[in-house]
Amino acid sequence: MEARLLGVAQDGGFPQPGCRCSNCRNLGIFRSPAACLAIVDESNQRYWIIDTPPQFGEAIQPLAGLELAGIFLTHGHVGHYTGLMFLGKEAMATRELPVWCSRQMRRLLESNEPWASLISGTHIAVQEIATLETYRIAPGLQIAPVAVPHRGEFTDTFAYCVIGPKQSLFYCPDIDFWPIDNPSLHTLLHLNEHLLLDATFFSPDELPGRDLKQIPHPFVTDAIDHLGPYAEKVTFIHMNHSNPILDPGSSASKIVREAGFQVGSVGQRFALA
Repeated sequence: MEARLLGVAQDGGFPQPGCRCSNCRNLGIFRSPAACLAIVDESNQRYWIIDTPPQFGEAIQPLAGLELAGIFLTHGHVGHYTGLMFLGKEAMATRELPVWCSRQMRRLLESNEPWASLISGTHIAVQEIATLETYRIAPGLQIAPVAVPHRGEFTDTFAYCVIGPKQSLFYCPDIDFWPIDNPSLHTLLHLNEHLLLDATFFSPDELPGRDLKQIPHPFVTDAIDHLGPYAEKVTFIHMNHSNPILDPGSSASKIVREAGFQVGSVGQRFALA
């Protein structure tokens, strides 16, 4: 049993549509869907996925031989749930596929099309889950949502602890800031063997034409400063197309590596058993 990164980019994917920045024009850098994670049970030929990005088909293609057993959603920003559109009659035509999410996320799906039609058409079966509760989804496999601070125009936001037979993983693609003084954060970081963390922006200098206060995320430079004791566990994910750590040859990537952190890549695997 293992987890696999199916996407590591911010909501727009990489390269981002319509962008002419140096990263997006550099065809030598890998392509990636928006951040999503598969939990793979090879022995039973099935998997679960955390988040369904707009590039959903591309993301799950490497798992084409396995059965999609269910979906967990983090929140209601476009890069994290709009891939649900492929579950309807126009494409996968799933039948009562379990979709686990918060109460606010459930209300968003039930109150808006085309998501409401996925429910009424029995393509998905939305199941509400609560923060800090643990849910058994298979023998030896549990998942626990963790509420995290993130801008909530539409819904609240979950991170997830994935608890396997021998190892566990903390998956947090979106958060406004790292609550360094909160003991609960350090408990999560200490107890999990793998930490997949928000790395949307490298530094505040990255998007000079945008007010980053309107799209808050912790900077990679801040994570390096504050999360150093956990460095060997940390894999950075959810990189914006402008983030220089997308380029393995950049000075920013060198800073990350020399500090002992990793930059996530599509297909990267994390043992749970």
